[in-house]
Amino acid sequence: MTQTLLDFSHATKSSVARTDVTTPDYVADQRQYRRMYALCFCVFLLVVLVGRLLPRGWRPFALPDGQRGSVLDEARNATATVLPFVFMV
Repeated sequence: MTQTLLDFSHATKSSVARTDVTTPDYVADQRQYRRMYALCFCVFLLVVLVGRLLPRGWRPFALPDGQRGSVLDEARNATATVLPFVFMV
């Protein structure tokens, strides 16, 4: 069995097309995502706190059976689940 070594010496930085990720649009999108995350996190934190007063079967964002999580974990999971759908438009 022979091993083939791949030579990528032709792929230098000057020959590889690179997009600059610090464009104003990218920075604006980052800020918008962080604001939306913070807003959604606060809303879901309140929902989870109120949900803790309900029996486990009725909780809207409870972790699956056998897993225990904190209030912050449940709010973070709910935010991470819902937020991508906001940016699908």
